[in-house]
Amino acid sequence: MAHSRKSIALPSMTPGTGRSIAVHRFGKKGARPKAYLQAAIHANEFPGAMALHHLLPMLVEADRGGRIKGEIIVVPTVNPIGMAQLVGNIHLGRYDFLGRDNFNRNWLDLSGAVADRVGAKLGRGANDNVAAIRGAALAALGAMKPVNELQTLRVEVMKLSIDADIALDLAGEACQHACRAHAMQPLRAGEVEKGFVDRQRLDQRGEREHRLAHLAPGLDVFRHVRLDHRRLRAAAQRLEHRHGGADAV
Repeated sequence: MAHSRKSIALPSMTPGTGRSIAVHRFGKKGARPKAYLQAAIHANEFPGAMALHHLLPMLVEADRGGRIKGEIIVVPTVNPIGMAQLVGNIHLGRYDFLGRDNFNRNWLDLSGAVADRVGAKLGRGANDNVAAIRGAALAALGAMKPVNELQTLRVEVMKLSIDADIALDLAGEACQHACRAHAMQPLRAGEVEKGFVDRQRLDQRGEREHRLAHLAPGLDVFRHVRLDHRRLRAAAQRLEHRHGGADAV
């Protein structure tokens, strides 16, 4: 499957305006392993978005050559709401103006909905349990009816990421003098699932085994990078070289 790009429209909160989430997909939809990468949930933190800017053409080339074995989803700027928060020469981008929520807090807890769907049905087959939990989480998200822009963003982002084997949130703060920043926050897929699905509550419903997927170590090549294109491009090239020409997924 060739590289594809789609836009997920967010509901307009004021007449004459509209925003959307740009989503890039590589590899074969539904193939495993699945990797999900996003940046700029705090929209004024640019290093992660810059890293993905340089990684995208590498993934396009790898996809053309049939070198992507699974599925990769990339959302370079996951928060178009915050991207628009320019006040004079200051880019805010951390809090929603409508509800004052921190964009990187208060994500949806699917524990109850998932437990209701599969809590009593899980058995000893670890792979079957993982598939059932992911399917229940996606079904719960599909049943939601978000009422505003931020709620819609959270639901749609979780639909893209909730069933990923690898989830990476590329984050980092840029300061006046291009200070060093932590540009990548690797999350084990198990940690992603635990964040969205409270495992203890499922245990109480009678499930037996739930194998958690793991993220391979060594994916910190963008950590401690400065906010400039040359360094980020070099970091992306090192990543490609380390994993044999973007064949890691």
